[in-house]
Amino acid sequence: MSCPTDAPLRERLASLPADNPSIPWELYLVLPTLIGATLLIPFLYHRAWTSAWHIYALFTQRTLEPTPPPGCSMYGAPGERNPSDGAEAEADPAGGNRIKALFIYPIKSCHPVEVHSAEITPTGFKYDRAFAFAQWTTPTPQAGADLTTPTTASTSPFTDDQADDQFQPPPASGHWAFLTQRSHPRLARVRCEIWLPDSTLKYHSPTDVPLLIIAFPFTPDGLRGTLASLFEKLRRRDKGAEPMLTFHVPLTPSEEDYPAARLRIWRDYPHALDVGRAMSPDVKSKLAYALGVSNDISLFAVHPARSRVLYKCAPGPEVLGRQAAVGFADSYPIHLQNLTSIADTEARVPPGRRYTPDARRFRANIYISGPAPYAEDAWTRVSIAGLPLHVSALTPRCSLPSTHPDSGEKALNEPFGTMVKYRVVDEGSKGPCLGVHLVPGKGAVGGEVRVGDKLEVVGEGGHVYVADPGRGAWRPVV
Repeated sequence: MSCPTDAPLRERLASLPADNPSIPWELYLVLPTLIGATLLIPFLYHRAWTSAWHIYALFTQRTLEPTPPPGCSMYGAPGERNPSDGAEAEADPAGGNRIKALFIYPIKSCHPVEVHSAEITPTGFKYDRAFAFAQWTTPTPQAGADLTTPTTASTSPFTDDQADDQFQPPPASGHWAFLTQRSHPRLARVRCEIWLPDSTLKYHSPTDVPLLIIAFPFTPDGLRGTLASLFEKLRRRDKGAEPMLTFHVPLTPSEEDYPAARLRIWRDYPHALDVGRAMSPDVKSKLAYALGVSNDISLFAVHPARSRVLYKCAPGPEVLGRQAAVGFADSYPIHLQNLTSIADTEARVPPGRRYTPDARRFRANIYISGPAPYAEDAWTRVSIAGLPLHVSALTPRCSLPSTHPDSGEKALNEPFGTMVKYRVVDEGSKGPCLGVHLVPGKGAVGGEVRVGDKLEVVGEGGHVYVADPGRGAWRPVV
C-alpha cells in the first residue's frame, strides 16, 4: 500500500512525454560563443600574457643560467664573506702571520670569488683579472691629428717591440677603454661563477669546456619591472635585491675564435681578445643600461700570447728568470692586505659617513692576519708555503674602497678622506697607501697557496712608487 501523498508526484511523472525533450536552440549558439571567447582571450590580451611571461622569466632567471655542462664543478664560491669577521684586530706577538682569506676577481672591478687555494701564474693568481668590461671611446682629436694611422703591432711576446707597442696609444679615431668601479660603481653587482670540467663526475665528457657564467642586475622599466623587483626583494628578504640576467663566455678563449683589439688600462694599451661576440646584442644593451654606459660595450679577455709587460718596480729577468708581466690588474700581479692595518684604518673613519667596515672594499687577493698594523710597509720579500714573492710596491689608494662590495653604494669619500690624513707614506705616490703589491719570484710560478699558510718575511727595506709604466722609469725593488 503506497502513501497517498505520493500520488500527485506519480501522476506528474506519468504525464511527461516518453521521448527526450528537445535542447533549446539558444544553447547551440551560447556554447560555441563561450568556447570561442575562452580560446580568443589569450590573443585578445596578448600584451598582458606576454608581460606575465616576462615577469615569470625574470623570477626564474635569478639562478645563474644557462646551466653549465653537467660534467663541470664550480671553482670557489661567491665572495660574500667579510675576511675581517672573526679575525683578530691586533697583531700576534708570536709572529703567526697566516693567510686568512684568498680572493680572485675573474672580471676586473666586478664581484669577487673566494677560493680556498690559488695557483700562481706569471701574471698572478690563475683566473684573476682575466677579463674586463670596456666601452668604446672616441677622444676629441687635436688639430691636424691623423685619425687613421695605426701603431705597429708586434708579433712576439716579451720583446722590445711588444713593450713599445703596449705603451703607444692607438689611433685617435677611437679605442676600447676598461670600465672601473671608480666611475661605474654598479660593476660591484656583476657576479660570476667559474665552472671547470671535472673528471670525477658521472656525466663528465672530454668535450666539456670551462665556462665563465656572468650575472648582472637588470630591472626593466614599467609595471613589469616594478613587479619583478618587488618579487625579488620579498624572495630574498633584501630591500636592495634586483632581478638578474645571465650569459656565459668561454673561460679560456682562443685567438682563433675571437679577434684581438687594443684595450686601454690606465696608461697601457695591451692587446686583448674581444669575447663580446659571445654576447647577444640584447644582453649588451641591457648590460650597458644596467651599468650606466652610453657607448658600445664589450667584454675582453687577456691575450694568451701577448702578455702585458711590467716594469715600474718589478724585478728584472735576471732576478725572476722571466720578464715580469700582469693581466688586467691595475699595476701588479698580486695584491696583499694586512687585516690589522685595515682594522686600524676603519676604526679611524668618523661616524655618519655611510661607511660600513668590510675588508673586501680593498679588493686584495691575499688577506693575512698576525702582523702589526702597517708592518707590511717595510717588506721587500716574503715567502708563503716556501714560494718566494717580491714586494715591489706599496698600494696607492683611490676612491674605489668607498664602494660597498655587495650593493655598489658609495660612502662619503671614505676611507680615502681618513687615510689621506695619515697614510701618505710613499714619496712616489701623491695619495695614501694601504697594502702591498707582489710579483711571483723564481720558482713560485706553478705553486699553490692555501688559506692557513704561513707568511714569512724574508727581506725589508724602503719603497718609492713608480707610476710611469714605461721601461725608462723602471726602478726595480728586489
